Amino acid sequence: MKDIDTGYISNNSDSILDVEYNEINRITEINSEKEIYLLAFKNGQAGIYKNKEQVLKHNYEEIEYNKTNEVFIVQKKEKQGVISKEGKEILKSEYDYIIISGDKINAEKDQILYIYDMNGNKQNIETNTTLLSTDNEQYFITINEQEKFGVIDNTGKTIIENKYQYIEYAFGDYFIATNEGKVGVIDKDQNIKIDFSYNVIQKIKDTNILQAIMPSNNISDIYNSNLEKIISMKDATIIIENDYIKLLSIGERKYFDKNGKELNNKEIFTNSKLFAFNKDEKWGFVDSEENIKVDVIYDMVTELNNYGFAGIKKDGKWGVINDEGKIIVEPSYEVEWNEPEFIGEYLKLNFGYGFCYYTKQINNQ
Repeated sequence: MKDIDTGYISNNSDSILDVEYNEINRITEINSEKEIYLLAFKNGQAGIYKNKEQVLKHNYEEIEYNKTNEVFIVQKKEKQGVISKEGKEILKSEYDYIIISGDKINAEKDQILYIYDMNGNKQNIETNTTLLSTDNEQYFITINEQEKFGVIDNTGKTIIENKYQYIEYAFGDYFIATNEGKVGVIDKDQNIKIDFSYNVIQKIKDTNILQAIMPSNNISDIYNSNLEKIISMKDATIIIENDYIKLLSIGERKYFDKNGKELNNKEIFTNSKLFAFNKDEKWGFVDSEENIKVDVIYDMVTELNNYGFAGIKKDGKWGVINDEGKIIVEPSYEVEWNEPEFIGEYLKLNFGYGFCYYTKQINNQ
């Protein structure tokens, strides 16, 4: 079937564009009765018209209008550039991506970020300084000739001097920095928020929580989104779920939301009948009214899974209970994991890449 061609007429029925385009859209952000700007596609390529006058030829895959600065971000052969509303080229289409923030153009090419004003003038950044983008378009990491790290904002102003061995963006206005071999956290005003006393500080993926580690004793200090220390845990294992994270160690389990607020298991597992319960370093299960349903005699337990089964550990071996608290398998399976998952007698074995299966052919006595 033949493609339907499109034209454009004004409110008073004057023809502006003939019926020969694949698609036409008015750029409504330019609110003027006298100046009608049209984004038109012809043979799959985008161009711009002002009334009947062609401003940009049909040479582009995409064109996006920036209302604040009245410029077009254009894309040609998967490279981006900037053109004024009048059709004047501000930046050539040679950048991997372009973001306009305030009155500055942030343009990345070959993993190096350049900052320009709206006339295309490169900002007064120190010669031979490398710029790296962050997850926050307000901030960019700088690396000078001496390979010292600092931070500038999106106007090109230095906010953190180039004096650190390494800097990476954390979240909000916070940065993880390395100084004299030790790692700490500073804010945009160069205030120290976490002392430079750790060997490693890392952001927990998809959260606003930091894990700070001292390998000498393998203790993890966990900091919330306000950089308050919320827990210290030895030999911690961190499991990231959709709406929360779980911290595990031998005999300890904690839950937090993605900003570091502590949660209890009843807030998370709202459909469960039983909940893991800890007292005097032993574990059992209670119901929603805190009535003990499984004796508090185990070294560790898991929560009930979606199938209604939980693990119970005693004397180094794992067993299984159901959601009624009935023992399905006495502790007999030799499993080293802190958080095994069962369906009845069967243990889930996960080999990565989405490949897993359930078996009861494990070492038991």
